[in-house]
Formats: sequence, structure tokens, C-alpha cells
Amino acid sequence: MKACPHCGGEIRPSVIRCVHCGATLSEGPEAPAAVPFALAGATDPLPEPGAATVGRAPSVGAGPPADPWATPSLPSGRRPSVERASEPSRGPSVAATTVRRMDVTLAVSGVIAVGGAIVAYSSLSMPWVRAQVVTMGDRGAKVVADLTFQGADAMGGRVVLGVAAVLLVLGLLWFWYSLDLGATLPTVAHPLIALLAAAAAGVTLAFSRLGSLFWGDAFVARAREAGMTRDAMRQLLDARPAPLVEVGQLGGSYRFGIAAVLALAAATLAWWSQRRRD
Repeated sequence: MKACPHCGGEIRPSVIRCVHCGATLSEGPEAPAAVPFALAGATDPLPEPGAATVGRAPSVGAGPPADPWATPSLPSGRRPSVERASEPSRGPSVAATTVRRMDVTLAVSGVIAVGGAIVAYSSLSMPWVRAQVVTMGDRGAKVVADLTFQGADAMGGRVVLGVAAVLLVLGLLWFWYSLDLGATLPTVAHPLIALLAAAAAGVTLAFSRLGSLFWGDAFVARAREAGMTRDAMRQLLDARPAPLVEVGQLGGSYRFGIAAVLALAAATLAWWSQRRRD
């Protein structure tokens, strides 16, 4: 005996229709539930093994029955679209990053400029000239004042400080921009500024040989060392005919001259490096 799947009544195994509810029973064993399996582009689902061919006659001229578990062949030139969930979607192609290259020439220019600034500043505390005021009298030449001046004693001291500051700033900027060859130098770091600083240093050195015109204020400020008052020293320098002022160069002026040469060299190298960048 078996139970009717519709009403649950007991019936014989060979009965086709239930005697209780009248429902028609399946003639053969129940087939397992079909498992859907399809590829993109295929229209008919594949039948399950054993259940797909039951009650279906093969068509005339058809070949051998295909394996239901084999992947059906698709028309030539057509590929099934398969989603790869595990593979992340690719974004837009990323451009290659620019490799920073160092401008060695500009870096050397920066080092030279900083060195020139240090040399120029150190020359301020060194003796620049030995100046003598000589008057002519009936008994011949007489040395009225014999003094040694530093660069800071005259108006040229401000020029020295300005040249040192300009070279220091330019040197640091040049070294910074030398780390990237593709960077463009700003206007404040133009090599022409270093050329102007070198020219100012050369003019200052030339004027330092002119005696009272350059060192007149220094003579007046240190008149007591010559045994004179400031007013007497001023009247002496302004007298006509003017006394002779002899100037001898000392180490400080030579050191400032080295700073001027370093400024010129740094400006030249930086200018050449800028032309290469352009």
C-alpha cells in the first residue's frame, strides 16, 4: 500500500487514479527537479540526464544524442559573456608618473652663490684699506692721519650686506629648484639678479680706491684716533686744495673681490642652466 500524494488516502501501488479523490497519479517514478543551467546566448535549457529523452523521439537526420552535461558549441565568432565577480573592474589607464631629475648645473650654481654670500659677509669684519691723509706744506709732505678701515666703516658696508643677502637667497632658491629639472625658475630667482649683485660688488671695490670720496665719513667718525676733532677733520677734507689721501688695499677688499667673482660665476652657470631648461 502507498499514500496518495494529493489526499493522503491509502491506495495500491498499481493504481493509476486515486479511489478517494480521483486525482491521476504519475505513471513512472518521479523525476528529480531540474536544475537550471544556461549560458549567455543559449535559448533552451539543457535537460537533466535520463529525464530529458523520456517520451521524446529523436528527429530524422539528427546525429547521436548529445551529452546533457557538455557545454554546447556556439556559432563561430560568438563567445559567451562570463562575469568575473572576483576580478575588480579596471579603471582608466593611469599615466606614468614623471621622474624627478636633478639639475646638477643649477645645484652647483646654488652652492657657489651661498659660498659667495658667506665670503662677502665675512669681509665686513676684516680691514679693507689703510688710508693716510697727507698735507703739503713748506716743509714738505706731512701725514695728518693714518687709519685702517673695515668694510663696515664706510657706506660700502650696506652694499656688502645687500650683495651677501641676495646671493644667499638666490643660492637657496637655485638649489631647491635644481631638485626637479622640469620646474621653472621664478622671476625672483632669475640669474640676472646675481649678475647685478656681482656688478654692484665690482663698483664698490672700484670706489673704495677713491680715498676721501668713499672713506670721508669714516675719517670723520674716527677723527679722535688721529688727534683731531670731527669738525677739524671735515674742514681738512673739504679744504681747497684738498689734501692727498693715499689708500692701500688690505685683505677685506680682496676677500670681497672673491665674493664678486663667485657671484659672477654662479650667475653664469645659472643662466646656462636656465637656457637648457627653456
